[in-house]
Amino acid sequence: NKKDIHLFSYNVQKLVLKLIYFIGEKCRICWNDLEHLSIYWLIENTRVRCTILKISLKRRYSNVWIYYKVLNLLAKINHSLTIADINKALLAKRKRLEMYTKASLKTSNQKIEFVWKTQQEQRQKVNHEYSQQFLHVFQQWDADIQKAEEQEEKLVNVFRQQQKAFQQARIVQSQRLKTIKQLYEQFLKSMEDMEKTHESLLAGAQSELRKEMSLWQKKIMMDTQQQEMATVRKSLQSMLY
Repeated sequence: NKKDIHLFSYNVQKLVLKLIYFIGEKCRICWNDLEHLSIYWLIENTRVRCTILKISLKRRYSNVWIYYKVLNLLAKINHSLTIADINKALLAKRKRLEMYTKASLKTSNQKIEFVWKTQQEQRQKVNHEYSQQFLHVFQQWDADIQKAEEQEEKLVNVFRQQQKAFQQARIVQSQRLKTIKQLYEQFLKSMEDMEKTHESLLAGAQSELRKEMSLWQKKIMMDTQQQEMATVRKSLQSMLY
């Protein structure tokens, strides 16, 4: 199967690359000195080989030469791998995988069954506990709703009574307002009449006062003249006699 061969080749490639990096670190190679490193895995006829196409260096070091020799050695080792070896390795891996899978499935099924039973028991327990709590809460809720309905009926009755009282109060207030308006109009009319009466009385009093003032003025002038005449007579008599 080409897919399995490619998968095995990819795994071998990863292993070889890890080995290359390990050897490179041991040889103290600076990876910045390598411009390009390409490793290709090719399937040709019945062999899988590793071909190093290009290694270009910025500088030359003795450690790089050792590193290159190791790469060639790894390429020769991988060149000797055949399709039969790969198939044998894949078959052995497949058998081991099947064995591990069966054992794992058996253990997993047992664990899953145990977990499922445990979870089911826990769910039933939790459902029973919370169903009882919900039932108690719903009963309290129904009782609260009944109380609220009773309070609502009471409030509706009180509201209707208040509405009737408010309507009666509005009627009484409208009557009071009419009475106040009538009294105010009567007050204004009486004030106007009183002002007219006061004006006429004031005018009459002023005319009478003027008359009295003129009479008093005449009387005072006559008294003054009589006093002056008496004084003149006395002074003449005293002069003659």
